[in-house]
Amino acid sequence: VIMSERPSSFLAKLLKVIEDCTAKQGDSVLLYNTGMEAERELNAISHAIEYQVKGILFLPVMDSGEKTAKMLKEAEKQEIPVVLLDWDLYEEEFDRVLLDNKKGIYDGVASLLEAGHRRVAFVACPEVAKKGEQRKDGYLQCLKDWNIAVDEQYFYEGEFSEQSGYEACQRFFALAKPPTAVMAACSSATLGCFRYLNEHHLLFGKDIELVGFDDISLVKFLGYPVTTLELPVRELGKCVCDLMYMRINEVSPRKAARKLILGA
Repeated sequence: VIMSERPSSFLAKLLKVIEDCTAKQGDSVLLYNTGMEAERELNAISHAIEYQVKGILFLPVMDSGEKTAKMLKEAEKQEIPVVLLDWDLYEEEFDRVLLDNKKGIYDGVASLLEAGHRRVAFVACPEVAKKGEQRKDGYLQCLKDWNIAVDEQYFYEGEFSEQSGYEACQRFFALAKPPTAVMAACSSATLGCFRYLNEHHLLFGKDIELVGFDDISLVKFLGYPVTTLELPVRELGKCVCDLMYMRINEVSPRKAARKLILGA
């Protein structure tokens, strides 16, 4: 398993599912954390090829380029199957299991509109990752379907970081008419929003509603009424493993890349 960040609560759960699935096959997991660095990612793939692992489950860094794609193709040439985890890169060259990011955000925004909110702010994640673009599309499509004009002051181009969510809320709540609800596109940004709102004594459910995408178990554990869109961790882990072992056990060469999409 090659991943681009420290295991969050979501990734930790995903790893547990993958470890359980591989253990049933008599295998174990070798984990590489590339720390969002392209060079470390290349080294991890090189080591995986050198050690002749059975397969590579891959969550790339955001700026993965042609060198990474070339090395992954080399792995496949050496009969090491590659499956991408919720990352739609490299066109249709590799098998992948994806989450329906657009629908997940759409449903989250719709729940806020159904509750009566009309000033719904959005903290986006980088569009360099296709899932960032898809999550943004979910927000925009939901507003369109509800005949609500997009107000740019309620839209913040964020990063995959807690600070991004914090700075978004700083901007939102400096407005003459701040939002009544915030939709954050990733768990780290959600935590940043939570930190700002908590520091400024804004009451959840009264002054503001916060909906997060991805898992933020810590905030829920502390008893704050933050809504999260649950991700199908078990299904994602099981699907990537099933796809991997399907490839490992194939007798004839793969004819086309397989693409599975799971709902949030």
